[in-house]
Amino acid sequence: MTITTAQVEAALIECEPKAEYRVNGLALFTERANGELSAWGHASHDVSLERVIPFYGDPRVLRLAFWCETCHVSQLALLARPDVE
Repeated sequence: MTITTAQVEAALIECEPKAEYRVNGLALFTERANGELSAWGHASHDVSLERVIPFYGDPRVLRLAFWCETCHVSQLALLARPDVE
């Protein structure tokens, strides 16, 4: 299972309610998140995006928390923020 753009958008709204992200920026961000999951070996697993929070070391970066139901492990990823309108 891959993470969808709708899941990413919902998590970003919780993280930054006032930010309005461009659709293509969200799509690229989602693609990068799924690339991270694939690199960790979770490509065909039941994975959910638990939350997105700011990375306090760099304001251009977000920290994503994933949960893999198949492996019963949590994964974290640091990704550059998507473009804002």
